[in-house]
Amino acid sequence: DFGFDAAYELLRRAFGGAGVHALIGALCSSASISAARLSALADTPQVSHASTSPELSGDDFPFFARVVSSDSLLSVGLAETTRNLLGVKRVATIACTDAYCTA
Repeated sequence: DFGFDAAYELLRRAFGGAGVHALIGALCSSASISAARLSALADTPQVSHASTSPELSGDDFPFFARVVSSDSLLSVGLAETTRNLLGVKRVATIACTDAYCTA
């Protein structure tokens, strides 16, 4: 698994074998989830600038943080903002069912 393998290399072998004290990334949620599993085992903080999967919000990833909201919060905020700005009473969302949308 790319995220797990990359996190392991950084945590244990970066900087001439000294490792790191924190991880930044990953760009996608699936890689962040894999890396977060390892960073939790190593008690190493991880911060993502882009991973939005709600799965990362739970207690399973105590060393994970992000600077963007999870998809579950974004979708509610987008619907409420659209409703309030347009003054409409019924708002529908267009969704997909691929791996990105169901993460």
